[in-house]
Amino acid sequence: MGPKAPALLHARAHASLAWLAVAGGCVGILVSSTGGIMAALGAALFLALWAIVIGARGPGIWSLWMRQPGLLALPVLAVVSVVWSAYPAASARAGAQLLLTAMMGVLAARLLPPRAFVSAVVTSLALGALLCLAFGRYVLDPLTGAAPFVGIFAAKNSMAFFMALLVIFGAAAALDRAQSSAVRLLGGAALLLAMPLLVLARSAGALVTTVLALGMLVGGLMLGRMRRAERGMLAAGGLLVAIPFLLLLAMLALGGTLGEVARDFIVRVLGKDLTLTGRTELWAHAWVQITREPWLGQGYQAFWQQGNPWAEGLWRQFHITGRSGFHFHNTFIDTAVTLGLVGAAGIAWLLLMGVFRTLRRVLVEPNFATASLFATATCLLARAFVEVDTTYPFAIGTFLLFAINAYGHETGLPTRR
Repeated sequence: MGPKAPALLHARAHASLAWLAVAGGCVGILVSSTGGIMAALGAALFLALWAIVIGARGPGIWSLWMRQPGLLALPVLAVVSVVWSAYPAASARAGAQLLLTAMMGVLAARLLPPRAFVSAVVTSLALGALLCLAFGRYVLDPLTGAAPFVGIFAAKNSMAFFMALLVIFGAAAALDRAQSSAVRLLGGAALLLAMPLLVLARSAGALVTTVLALGMLVGGLMLGRMRRAERGMLAAGGLLVAIPFLLLLAMLALGGTLGEVARDFIVRVLGKDLTLTGRTELWAHAWVQITREPWLGQGYQAFWQQGNPWAEGLWRQFHITGRSGFHFHNTFIDTAVTLGLVGAAGIAWLLLMGVFRTLRRVLVEPNFATASLFATATCLLARAFVEVDTTYPFAIGTFLLFAINAYGHETGLPTRR
């Protein structure tokens, strides 16, 4: 054994520990998403595994967060909002949890290469899919009268989101020849399991964004393998295709028929009512709240609190008997209510930079692992207009958002011609 062998073994041990923290931590997030007492147990598992990683790395681990300190600005704002929050105790607790979730997402990207990260995530999500298959249930939606499959989760949207992510990471793992045979087999099996479960969740938005993300997975990889001149030709071709489409939209708008086309798309293609299953009503209520505290909001997670008359009224209107676990079904609007326009700008920046940074990484390092990060970033951005996936503590979307931003930050601009 050479002089470098102990250091190599030490590095491998740290990498294995980080892989277990990502896989086990995502299982903890999955358990936390089921609600009730399991939420606390899942959060405890997530924190315990990452505490072991931090303890093993020692004080030097703080330098990994200092490479990109601005990335944590939004969670820090959530913590600071305790100063003006109507419910300071709730804001302090949730803000600290959000900051921890974000920090662990960044840490995952610093400690694991993308391919190992993909294998860890697909392992945990595949376990979740198996649990859904074994213990899942159908729940009646009082707003639509439908009974979607929610799996082990508290709501169909959570179920659909987890399965959408499993489709993305499962495809990336299965198609990546650099992954081990076991991981590729697991990815393929997970992909085949996730697709019907996604359909059973009856979420049109999740289906649309998943198809979009898969297109980005393949398209991003193809783009990364092109030379610069070929990318320029592709961009020019895309512009030629986009111009007639934009002209058509302009003609419809000028003719006053764009709204009719949009309504037909919502009703006939997406299968939703014109309120997007009550979303437009929620957004109208949210704008009233935003005008009350426009710049810094009412405090992180200070709106959906028992005793707040506005929240109580919306819970009654939307048949939320548990009086908890609700949001405004739009990430930017939801954040503007709690953290103001400053917070909304912050989350918009993170989502947009996640797409840009991961695309840049695919261009420099084209493979299925980096392409899956770009696809996930695209999925998170697309879903942000109708869901809230990336601003809650111990949420898979929050963890992934900060991880993909950190992964994207690790590379420079492409130089190939």
